[in-house]
Amino acid sequence: LGFLLVAALAWVACTAQVAHRCAAANEALRDKIAGLARGDDERAAQQREMEEAAQSLALTNALLAEASGRFQELFQGLPVACVCCDRAGRIMEWNRAWTRLHAQANPLGQAIGEALGGPDGAPMLAEAFRAALGGEIREGVEWTYQHEGGARVHVYSNLFPLRGADGAVTGVLGADVDISAQQEAEDALRESEERMHALYNTTSQQALSFEETARLMTDVIRRPIRYESAS
Repeated sequence: LGFLLVAALAWVACTAQVAHRCAAANEALRDKIAGLARGDDERAAQQREMEEAAQSLALTNALLAEASGRFQELFQGLPVACVCCDRAGRIMEWNRAWTRLHAQANPLGQAIGEALGGPDGAPMLAEAFRAALGGEIREGVEWTYQHEGGARVHVYSNLFPLRGADGAVTGVLGADVDISAQQEAEDALRESEERMHALYNTTSQQALSFEETARLMTDVIRRPIRYESAS
């Protein structure tokens, strides 16, 4: 009887130990399953965040592309001839007015001086370009160059520094206006004033008859004023 009692107690103890171990294992298994479930939820949340970020990025890119398109339309439609150069003076972008003014179809990557054929006033332009790279705005730079048709074109330029997102100067924007007609008018006016001054000196220093004075004035006034056309 004593042997049976000891055996029964041992069996009860073993059974309790086994049950405790099974319960612990089941608890650990439940915790692991819960952890995996939480991991799945976290991965699902991360996936949703990634999808939302991708959608936001796509929307941002679409808005940037739309804004860039509107800027290009505005830039290309400007009546002022505009050109953008990098820090080395290479042409990176230009508009239609610049193409018409300088007769350059595709100057991409060319040095601005070479594209214009070494214009008169190149040292002054180079100095203004360096000033713009230093962050200054240079206005009223006048220079001339030889058009492909042979005529000389007189240009009035403003140079502005181009800046990146960090504020550093990345290049120069040049805005050119053809003032050849105004220059020709000024030259014609100056030549006319010089003629009238010469006529005054001639008539005031000589005793001329009315007919001789009238003939001299007619000759001076009708004498053609010669200047080059910028067309």
